[in-house]
Amino acid sequence: MSHTAIGLTIAVYGLARFLVNYPSDRLSDRIGRKPTLAIGGTITVVGTLLGYVLGPLLLGATADLFSAEAALYATAVLLIGSGALFLLNAPETLPERALNPQAEPGG
Repeated sequence: MSHTAIGLTIAVYGLARFLVNYPSDRLSDRIGRKPTLAIGGTITVVGTLLGYVLGPLLLGATADLFSAEAALYATAVLLIGSGALFLLNAPETLPERALNPQAEPGG
């Protein structure tokens, strides 16, 4: 896999986060943080299900166009990125008390 392909994979992810950031902030201000997280989670579930359908097709196309090694590297990059995104967003879904055990309930 070329350095260009790896760079483009990372850049597309960053661009997507950039383009979604402002609208999601506005939505969060309008309807609240938790409903916005729920909408984001729903979009993630739909995207994941589509990924299970389209992923093998794209993996096969990548293997046909480039090589099996390139397809495996692309899959690894996407899985690592997905895991990192989950770890970064996980604290947002926890109650304040789970993050700070000394916090007062409801405050």
